[in-house]
Amino acid sequence: MGKKIETPSSLHEKIGTTEVVKFLFSLVILGLAAAVVHRSKGQLHYAASWSLTVSLVSIALGITGILCYQHDKKTIMRVVGGVSTTIWLSASVWLLIAAGNAKHDLIGKRSDHSIDYPQNDIVIIVGRAKWGKIVKGAKNAAENLSSISYACGVFCAINFIACLMQWYYDFKASSMERSRKAHDPEAVPLDDSTGT
Repeated sequence: MGKKIETPSSLHEKIGTTEVVKFLFSLVILGLAAAVVHRSKGQLHYAASWSLTVSLVSIALGITGILCYQHDKKTIMRVVGGVSTTIWLSASVWLLIAAGNAKHDLIGKRSDHSIDYPQNDIVIIVGRAKWGKIVKGAKNAAENLSSISYACGVFCAINFIACLMQWYYDFKASSMERSRKAHDPEAVPLDDSTGT
């Protein structure tokens, strides 16, 4: 079975398929980012809020981009693609960096060694033990939050990579069209209804 020959039409279909993938990942990011926003504070809270906003904007941009391609408004589509690429890059980088500091954002500088308790007072010793459990629970919560944040950041990075793939397909399709016109200025476009 021979290799399928790529045409501008098939490449545009790949762009549309990639947009669907971005849409699905955006929905996942929407849920994860909302959970992080609800449970975090500081830098992580702001980064997750930005990812939440980007996922909503990306859904709208994706619909706009598909409509632009259907109506052959490629210039608008490329503007939309440029905006989408930029915001997904910023969202992924910011969130992955903030996820690394998630423990600090959640429990600050508290630790079970932050207070110098006397060793001979049973009440203070019991209090210290309870304080240690509280801090340990906070650290576990921070680790869980960090994991969710990393997952969200990875999904943002995947959407950024999907944007780069769309640029590749668009560039390749445009190159094929220019090459065909250069050899035969009166040729029918490769992505017409006949698919020739």
